[in-house]
This record gives sequence, C-alpha cells and structure tokens, in this order.
Amino acid sequence: MNAVTTNAAPVRFFQPSNDLLAVAEVLASGTQLNRRDLTPSRVAEARATLETADLMLAPAAPTLIVAWLKKLAPLVKNAPASKGDAWQFAQFAADICDDVPAAAFNEEARKAWVKQGEKGTWWPAIAELYAHLKPFGERAKRQIVGARRIVAAVERTPDEPPRHKPSAEECAAVAAKLEALRAEQAAQKALEDAIAEFGSWVPEGAENLSGDDLADFLEGVIPTLDGPKRRVTEMRVEEMRKRAAMVRQVMGMGR
Repeated sequence: MNAVTTNAAPVRFFQPSNDLLAVAEVLASGTQLNRRDLTPSRVAEARATLETADLMLAPAAPTLIVAWLKKLAPLVKNAPASKGDAWQFAQFAADICDDVPAAAFNEEARKAWVKQGEKGTWWPAIAELYAHLKPFGERAKRQIVGARRIVAAVERTPDEPPRHKPSAEECAAVAAKLEALRAEQAAQKALEDAIAEFGSWVPEGAENLSGDDLADFLEGVIPTLDGPKRRVTEMRVEEMRKRAAMVRQVMGMGR
C-alpha cells in the first residue's frame, strides 16, 4: 500500500445533471433561453450548485489534492512511497495549480486520467496534472456562470422590464447548441468507453514488447483494425512515440 491511499478523505461538490450542464454551457456563452426552459428541477439544481460555488472556484488546498490522489493511487504505477513524499507532491501541485478551481479535482477527471491509455497507467508529473485538470476547471467556471444566470432569470423583480420574446430563429439556435453539446458529450463518452476497452490491448505476438518495439508492432497491425479499436490504437502509438521522444531528449540519445 502506498502513502496516498492511507491519507485523507474524499471531498465532494454538488454534481448537477447532464441536462443542467448543457443548459449552463449555453447560458455561459451569452445565449438567452426562454423562461419555459427554466424548469423547477433545473432551477433547483442551479441553486444547489451555487451553494458551494465559492468552494468550487477556490484554488485546491493540499488536503483536497491528497484526497483526490488517494483514489487515483491504486490505479496507477509509481505513486509516492512515503507519507512525506505524498504530502510534498500535494503541496507542489497546489502551488502550480493555483489557478485551477478546486472543482476540477472531481471523479470525472480522475477516471479520465486512467482512461487515456499507456499514459494513464502512471502517476502524473505535476505539469501533466496541471494540463489534465485545466479543462475541467474551465468547464466548472462556465457551469457556475450558467447556474448564476439561471437563478438570476427566475429572481427578476416584477418591475424589471421583461426581455423580448425569442424569435423562432433564436429558439432554433438554442436548440441546435443544446443538441451539439449533447452530441459532444455522447462522443466523449464513446471515446472513453473505447479507451477503457482497448487502451491496454496487446495483439498476439507482442506480449513481451514495450517502448518503441511495441509501438512499431502496433503501428504494423493498425491497417488490419477498424472502428474504435483502430482509433484507440492510433492514439496509443502517437502517445508512445511522444513519450519515447521526450525520454530520448532528456537522456541525450538518438534512436
């Protein structure tokens, strides 16, 4: 057992439904929604989201980072071996990730790290952790903006002039954006499922290969593959090539 798994308790923020996330993304982009789209369930979720907004948008403290890493450690290699090393890593991460909202340290981000193929089998360097979490943090900011606009829309005072009725074109544009966001979420889910299924696949004859040798072998069988398996294998080869190039650069070696 490594040091991280023996430390800290998980920290949870309110997680809105995918429906509210899509609506919040549209609102955050500046698009106006019709009031009939502000259903009681969406408004209730938006209010619940804002109850922890300050905590969600604050920089992550080392204690929260350790709690997040606690669930990542059993799934990867090379996690910190001592309690002191784990705590030092969390302190360094808190310093570098000071512009990443605490809400980025969520379960979705943890699973996304593990599902990215060979890279996801290793403990992240702090620079890798920052790059991985940054998009999740930006999305959390947009979700809060959207939630605030939802609540503000239903709390307008009676004497406030009503907004103009959306035209058919505006309604169609909102519907199209929502559909595009749902399609994007579905595509991301399909990719994550494919990575989970084929991210560690090794063809017959390559069981004992690694590094460039494994990348060469996988590249050779790519023409025989199709669908998600081919896409994931192409991604793995590209990532393996990049990792090998970085190692050679650091070691001052040529292939």
